[in-house]
Amino acid sequence: NYSVPVISEAGPGEFRVGEEVNLTCSSSGGYPEPDVYWIGRDGHLLPEHRHVQTISSDPGSGLCQVTSLLRVTANGNVSLRCVVINRSTGDRKISAPWKCNFAAGVCSGRR
Repeated sequence: NYSVPVISEAGPGEFRVGEEVNLTCSSSGGYPEPDVYWIGRDGHLLPEHRHVQTISSDPGSGLCQVTSLLRVTANGNVSLRCVVINRSTGDRKISAPWKCNFAAGVCSGRR
């Protein structure tokens, strides 16, 4: 089974309104390759063209590690979750929410 995904920020961690912020969602320890989705504040899936995922597998165990990169613009309030779904079992793992009020410079769920 895949681990619970973790959302983290790529880069220095300080945001200016209007800049792009790179977020990654990572999960590991499952098989076969999973489906990865990002969910916005309203509970809707973000379009797949907005994120890029890479999958690697451990040669010894055959278990996969997945990382999905999402770019968001630092504007207003953002709330995101990442979902990793095992294609064969349907098992879902959902990250803790990553929330940011960019105008106030307050973010939670940061790693």
